[in-house]
Amino acid sequence: MIRPWYFAIELDKENKQIPLYKQIAQKIQAQIMSGGLKPGDALPGSRVLATELGVSRKSVVNAMDLLILSGWLVNKERSGLYVAIPVFHDDKQVIRAEEVEDIKPSSLILRVDDGAPDTRIAPVNELARAYRRLLRMKGRHNVLGYNDPNGIFRFRRAVSIMLNHERGMRTRTEEIFITRGSQMGLYLVAHALLRPDDCLIMEQPCYEKAYEVFLQAGIKVIPIDVDENGIIVNDMLPHLFENVKAVYLTPRHQYPTMVELSTERRRQLIELAMSYHLLMIEDDYDCDFSFRPTPIMPLSAMLPSDLYVYIGTFSKIIAPAIRVGYIATSEANVSALGNLRRIIDIQGDMVMEAAILELIEDGVIHRHINKSTKYYKQKRMYFIELLERHLIDYATFSIPQGGLALWIIPLQPISPDQLLDTLEKHHLSIPVFCDSCGRTGMRIGYASLSEEELEKLVKELGMIFSTLLH
Repeated sequence: MIRPWYFAIELDKENKQIPLYKQIAQKIQAQIMSGGLKPGDALPGSRVLATELGVSRKSVVNAMDLLILSGWLVNKERSGLYVAIPVFHDDKQVIRAEEVEDIKPSSLILRVDDGAPDTRIAPVNELARAYRRLLRMKGRHNVLGYNDPNGIFRFRRAVSIMLNHERGMRTRTEEIFITRGSQMGLYLVAHALLRPDDCLIMEQPCYEKAYEVFLQAGIKVIPIDVDENGIIVNDMLPHLFENVKAVYLTPRHQYPTMVELSTERRRQLIELAMSYHLLMIEDDYDCDFSFRPTPIMPLSAMLPSDLYVYIGTFSKIIAPAIRVGYIATSEANVSALGNLRRIIDIQGDMVMEAAILELIEDGVIHRHINKSTKYYKQKRMYFIELLERHLIDYATFSIPQGGLALWIIPLQPISPDQLLDTLEKHHLSIPVFCDSCGRTGMRIGYASLSEEELEKLVKELGMIFSTLLH
């Protein structure tokens, strides 16, 4: 992203009536309104701009905070500040120095994700070293040229061994397909293994990005409610006489409610898959972070490979930006996925696959999972303590046996739109859903937030609900 080399801003530093940060905000707004700065343009960093203008960094930061709150700028995490899209040139939006109070850093929006890992503990150094070694080695042409669209064979073999040893599956290397993350896996499955007008059963509420993929592929989605034991299998039975070809599930921690599919429901689903030859699409998106004393095996471990598509990812283990995932399914299905992959992508990121393979073979991934699981368990305990201290009178929540998010439901009815509007007014961005009982809930990912951010979040929610629900 190209950022302006220099901001032609003239400040009246002798003017004691208008603080410098308000002058800076007014000048930048004027450039946006005149078209000198266009929607999507990136701004210099606060240190650079402070140096250019000859002012303190605090003045620049306060000016940027003011422009963000006024809707002129947006702050993209780990990227920087950009002119907002769209910008409405309305006189009512003009920032007048005499009408604005001082802006404090705490006024910034706190964004809450739906369960992303903490990138601060990612094994970045180990991954970077492996990446550099691969690019320097004599045989680097092996990973820099064209390769198997299904993924590097040794990497697929390593994934197969991992699934067999840790998740009780019975896969072969030829039954593993490497993707650029689980979302790409869903897209390939929808278009390569299903046909338009096929029917697919899906949990309700559901992972919306998966729903969008199936809908875009022309597949008819049949929603089935979820209760405290997972998807209600008996509600599926009347639909099995339709053109139902597959079932999409997140059984380990249902998305978004984090409910674990019960043993009895698992047994029922396996029987239905075998009886009706249903393809079970199992999205095991956060399988690596379990706090159970004994592991729970995937549904796919109990089915033949032609009846399951098991989707996993390394993005949750390492970092969201590492777009490497995998699919386990039959060899025939892998071939179909590869044929479609050749059309849209040719192949995956072979250098990244080889680098992650090194981390697997060196034991780095295994050690990182063990270390980060303990880290997340401690952070979750702290988060639960905060919830019990500040939200116990206003909301209910369950504690799943793993995963990086909690599902929180207000004790009194509130519509999703009302909750979203209230959160926005308090400068909070939190994923909000409506469950199958019509209750509004929040899926709060705790892993990527610091303890300070968690405390700030829960206290703010406590104040919001104390006002909203009384």
